[in-house]
Amino acid sequence: MGKGHAQHNDADTADKATNDVDVDAEHRPDTARKASNAALAREANKNHAAPTQAYADQSVIHSVQSHVKLAAARMRAGAAQINSALAAPRNDGAGDDQAMNFIQDQIAAVNSDLENVQNEITHASSVTNGTTNVELGELNGAFHGSWVPALQRVYSRTHDANLDLLPQYQGYNLTVGSTIDRLRFLYQAAGVDPTTLKSDIGPRIADPAKAVEQRDAELQAAEMEALHNSMYSTEVALELVSSDLKVASFDQARVSDLTRSVEELVNVLEPIDPAHIGKVAKLPALVAKIQAMQGQIDGMTDEHGKALASKIGTHSTLSVGLRRILAKVGSINAAHKAAAKHH
Repeated sequence: MGKGHAQHNDADTADKATNDVDVDAEHRPDTARKASNAALAREANKNHAAPTQAYADQSVIHSVQSHVKLAAARMRAGAAQINSALAAPRNDGAGDDQAMNFIQDQIAAVNSDLENVQNEITHASSVTNGTTNVELGELNGAFHGSWVPALQRVYSRTHDANLDLLPQYQGYNLTVGSTIDRLRFLYQAAGVDPTTLKSDIGPRIADPAKAVEQRDAELQAAEMEALHNSMYSTEVALELVSSDLKVASFDQARVSDLTRSVEELVNVLEPIDPAHIGKVAKLPALVAKIQAMQGQIDGMTDEHGKALASKIGTHSTLSVGLRRILAKVGSINAAHKAAAKHH
């Protein structure tokens, strides 16, 4: 994703992937995906050669595409959760506070997700130009087909017949407006006019009574695909930086790409419900590889090494992301250990 590298569409490697790939250790079999980067991974491992920049750019495109799809899946799942909260009996004596706090949290999570994707697209704009339109159409469809109707139901509850906000809902952020703003920034970053996107509303609800379960299953599949692609993109970014270390030639764009890849991996991983994924084994190994590279950099005494240490050494922003990954892995594994005791 470094400067000056044109978008590389490797149709052969992108289309070869037909085998189911274990995204991470022991995740639920029903969420296994046909991962688009399987062939890329096999090719990269040949002769243990560092990937080319064009090859790395292609892994970034796959990663960004899967993250936009995940944002759409999270939006549809959030809408289903909001509809469920509105349909639940009100807590006697407590008003609507619990439901409204829950709905406000759902809105904040979706908006945060959109902001993360916007930043990711901005960072990768030199290679993703025009490659995310299909996924952006899915996101646009999720917004109009699921998110807006859900928040319109919230509006109906929180406003009176004169369309005035009821006093008890003052102070809550329960409108679609904040999501519209975030989407506008995202579309601008991608350089697209949303009116030209072919909106995909995604899978329809087969049974309204099981909407949450259906959207949850869709979300799991999107999470696994995005997690796989994020891990692979991070691995490739690490390989490129490691190859530069061997020849003492440092591409600052590659250094930035590694930090950004870890941040994106965090953004995918942290919101995942532990019930959506099994015991995690591969992520700690990836973190250990990055930490080994950090140790190598910290041991360098020349000016290049000192400059790199401030950017991706053990006391850099990169380490913050790594700690967050390990913390989430720990919470996932602890949740599964606790669940196993009750069976």
